Amino acid sequence: ATPADQHQTDYQARADDDESTSDHTYEAMPGATPADQHQTDYQARADNDESTSDPTNSTIQVGIDECKKKPCQHGRCGNKDVGYNCTCSPGWTGHDCENDVDECKENPCKHGRCVNKDGGYNCTCSPGWTEHDCENYVDECKEKPCKHGRCENKDGGYKCTCSPGWTGHDSENDVDECKGNPCKHGRCVNKDGGYNCICSPGWTGHDCENDVNECKENPCKHGRCVNKDGGYKCSCSPGWTGHDCENDVDECKENPCKHGRCVNKDGGYKCTCSPAWTGHDCENDVNECKENPCKHGRCVNKDGGYSCICSPGWTGHDCANDVNECKDNPCKHGGCVNKDGGYKCTCLPGWTGHDCENDVIECKENPCKHGRCVNKDGGYSCTCLPGWTGHNCENGESN
Repeated sequence: ATPADQHQTDYQARADDDESTSDHTYEAMPGATPADQHQTDYQARADNDESTSDPTNSTIQVGIDECKKKPCQHGRCGNKDVGYNCTCSPGWTGHDCENDVDECKENPCKHGRCVNKDGGYNCTCSPGWTEHDCENYVDECKEKPCKHGRCENKDGGYKCTCSPGWTGHDSENDVDECKGNPCKHGRCVNKDGGYNCICSPGWTGHDCENDVNECKENPCKHGRCVNKDGGYKCSCSPGWTGHDCENDVDECKENPCKHGRCVNKDGGYKCTCSPAWTGHDCENDVNECKENPCKHGRCVNKDGGYSCICSPGWTGHDCANDVNECKDNPCKHGGCVNKDGGYKCTCLPGWTGHDCENDVIECKENPCKHGRCVNKDGGYSCTCLPGWTGHNCENGESN
């Protein structure tokens, strides 16, 4: 047989074999060349594959872009020379990505129940667990569930340590302390987290367990308090009267001021004395010198007054005025500066002494470096040695 005859025989054998599993019948084309017959053979096999894998029994043709029909239900289609491939999205499988993957078979939920869904799954976490796969325990304490207490986180839950006066799983319930009758001598009033006692008269303390010491409140305005069972008594200071020593005694009714006018005051009185009298009751002659009225001098007391003997440099009734000595020009060779109680001279150069009356002997200091010093009133002059010059003979002629 020729190559063309052999190819025809091979094609017919495969076609007969395919026909046993397919409803399609393929016949050789009259006058077909071996190449044409090979194409027909390929088409027959492609059609046969399509009939067993595609419910629509569509025919795959060479050069056709099957992806235009979007055969991949949940994935990306890749066209091929003959046919196509589907790259499925996560959670899908099958030739056309038409089948959902049941991820729950792998038990992905660490602490919870897995619910499969199209293209994935959801975890319904057990109490106290969170995250996508229920792999992390919930820190319930972040939400501050303990209303009145301290939260302690635990695997899958939490525990509240309640503050005093609170109870319940979340420390949300107030304890009624009044059920235990804590107030010894009074009425109990419950409140959130505790209780208050309204004590009967004469009792105090958190639980009304202590006798009231009224004297702590200092009820006696001007006197000493003596506590008693159920009350107190005031021992008043001089000048005060009344239950709480709240009333002033008017001492002026007794005319206590000997030489002056009486002015009543709270708890006593005051005498406004006549001139030249002093003392609490204006019974003593005033000694004005005790107040040292003479600012710069000696005080001499007199009945009804005083006189000042001023120190040098001061004048006035109380020796408060400074004498301006500069008016008399005391500084012989200088300027005068007046001061409190005296003066100061600022001497001109060459003069000294309190009143600048003394000539300065400058020659004592040997100011003439290379010569003889001659003193003068208010200064000096230098007689220089040969070869020297300058005010103090300090310059040589070569300089």
